[in-house]
Amino acid sequence: MKKFYSLVAAALLLPASALAEGINVAGATQLFAKGLGEYGLTDATACRPSIAVCGDKLVLDLANGSTPKAIDPLTGNEIGDITLGDADASGCVASDCAGNMLICNYSESGSTFKIWKTASIETAPVEYITLTHATNLNLGTRLHVQGDLNSNAVIIATLDGAYAKNFYRWTVTNGTVGEAEKVDVDIIAGWGAFQNNTKVISRTENATDGYYLGFYNKGANEFFYIDGTTNTAANYVKDGSEYSGNYNLNTADTRAYKGKNYTAILELCYFACWGINSVVYMYDTTDPTTLTGDIEDCTIAKYDMPMFTDEITPCDVYNSSLTTGDVLLFGTDDYLLAYFTSNCDVALTGYAFPADKSDGVEAVAAKGFRAYGAKGAIVVENNGATVEVYNAAGAAVARTNNSEINVAPGLYIVKVAGNTQKVLVK
Repeated sequence: MKKFYSLVAAALLLPASALAEGINVAGATQLFAKGLGEYGLTDATACRPSIAVCGDKLVLDLANGSTPKAIDPLTGNEIGDITLGDADASGCVASDCAGNMLICNYSESGSTFKIWKTASIETAPVEYITLTHATNLNLGTRLHVQGDLNSNAVIIATLDGAYAKNFYRWTVTNGTVGEAEKVDVDIIAGWGAFQNNTKVISRTENATDGYYLGFYNKGANEFFYIDGTTNTAANYVKDGSEYSGNYNLNTADTRAYKGKNYTAILELCYFACWGINSVVYMYDTTDPTTLTGDIEDCTIAKYDMPMFTDEITPCDVYNSSLTTGDVLLFGTDDYLLAYFTSNCDVALTGYAFPADKSDGVEAVAAKGFRAYGAKGAIVVENNGATVEVYNAAGAAVARTNNSEINVAPGLYIVKVAGNTQKVLVK
């Protein structure tokens, strides 16, 4: 299977990234910020945006009757509709850590819930899981995968509706999906009403390692780490601000990367009509018990979501019963990629966090060479030395002594006097 954002040729030019440990937060780059209108959305109050990786593409499902869109993961530009085949994308999309994507339908109580699987936007998904449930709750608006579906993984589909505080879980072992397990979370109050639209996410591909979830309830806006054995809350962070009632900590993703574990939360703003952004928080959750205190106490990065509410009427509690969004983290050899979308902000945005390598920017700079991306250009501190630039496929783009090289958006390999560095250009 072709890797997402594959850089096979580029890897030949660089030292092994196995030396990396975690991410370099200070080196984060915003890849793009797009309004959902660019993908054909006309009514933000009648959609549930979700995002996934499929092969080497990003996929956006608006769950509004349209076919999910394939998107360039670097620029955010639409490529076209995916091949949907017989799959029903009325629920949402999700993906594992290896570029396999799941698509599910929206299923009310007493109906059949289905999940389809694919690894290419050009290949029709195949039916993967079928479940008939009579729970008095709904299923399909939230789906999460941790691990590799072709090896070992955990799949979670969160139930929603009045009194909901449970989810279905499937364990994948050596590529084989086990039976559905209904898990009841032992917390004081469930996420309940459809408005919360909580997304339960497994911490690892081992169910006993626990999971995360968040929701708003009667003035309490909290995000929990749940013990995987007892299904009780072990610890949590909360929004303790006077404005916490405007937000909901119901959307997140978590992934292992370069020996550490990271969790990203999208705190959705309920009142987009007031012009208030949703907010993104990043955490190092290598030790999940450190996720305590106020939501900002242990964060390693914080970003405001871009807003495109002047283009399309946003979804908020005044004009819809479902304010929702999605978070996707995906690790490559050299970057932890993070994507966020919401129908409150009517936006999709992407970030790249470089691996914190001992042979990275700081070490190369100490040798008298540093390169970084600007808008439409690569800037090189080369002291007049010859600069060689290659694209992601390994093809030569430029050979020059200039300190600024104009290039199209993308990933490039810059080489000076035997030293190499990867540079993202927006």
